[in-house]
Amino acid sequence: VQSTQYMLGGAANVAKCLIALGAAVRLCGVIGDDDDGNLLVRETENLGIESTHLVRDKQRPTTRKTRVVARQQQVIRLDHETTGRPSEDVARRLVKQVKQACEWADAIVISDYAKGVLTDAVCKATIKAAGGKPVIVDPKDPPWDRFAGATVIKPNVPETAALTGQRAETDEDARKIAGELTRRFNTQGILLTRGSRGMTLVEVPATNTRNSKARSKHYHFTARQRDVFDVTGAGDVVAAVAALAMAAGAALPEAAWLANVAAGVKIAKFGAAAVNGQEILEAIDAPNVDRTAGKVMSAAYAAQLAAELRRQGKSVVFTNGCFDILHLGHVQYLQQSR
Repeated sequence: VQSTQYMLGGAANVAKCLIALGAAVRLCGVIGDDDDGNLLVRETENLGIESTHLVRDKQRPTTRKTRVVARQQQVIRLDHETTGRPSEDVARRLVKQVKQACEWADAIVISDYAKGVLTDAVCKATIKAAGGKPVIVDPKDPPWDRFAGATVIKPNVPETAALTGQRAETDEDARKIAGELTRRFNTQGILLTRGSRGMTLVEVPATNTRNSKARSKHYHFTARQRDVFDVTGAGDVVAAVAALAMAAGAALPEAAWLANVAAGVKIAKFGAAAVNGQEILEAIDAPNVDRTAGKVMSAAYAAQLAAELRRQGKSVVFTNGCFDILHLGHVQYLQQSR
């Protein structure tokens, strides 16, 4: 064993992705009254994620996934968790915390990791408490009726196949399946993530979501990253970017387009890495983007960046010098660093 690293996972990874994008985040969920729960709280607070809405359950361990990685390849994953429904008391306390957070928030992400916490009552209370604010759902196992009325549901192909028995092999398949799901769950949109085939969005105008004959629009977004390094956490990045864009007033198609760009950035990184706004701007080659942004940093951030680069299998080298002019010495030791 060369190193051990602790990273936020599950819904907390979505929160981490939002923080990396500059959002203010309040995290709601259930954790155990144990050492892993204490560690999770410390990690969220270190990142600036508000953790006071987390509910402790003495009968439930904090979910922990242990990944053994060798040469940037995951060998095995060990899960310590309970996936049963929480008690009525715990669910009631969680709903109370969710309502408080929804009053404060500009958008809400329901991140389903199939751990049993997102019951019918919890999901319906969350969507109701949102009061018309954007609600983005990243679903897992059926049934999805508990997500009815959300702004957008963001499944992937295996998840929709498990629900409908249909697999989206082509753009037309994806359009039909997503269209059926918008009507079935009374959502403004279904954003179907399709891996190397990109994403498909079917949108129904918000004023007509209850009209089964409302004219929908569909969009196909081509995958932007051809060299896939690691898809771990890509769905969390998509949910985070879409939610933050809509919180800032973006229309659903614009939010989906940005999320697709961010997904391309993410899968070029190893592990559940976050994506920042600068990386998105550079990926779309935005005009007037400051290419030097993020180049000057504190010692603490430099150490954090170096650790992330090493996790991606990259080498980190150090050099110094005054680069107001570029001379032969500079060129030589930059070449040696390379």
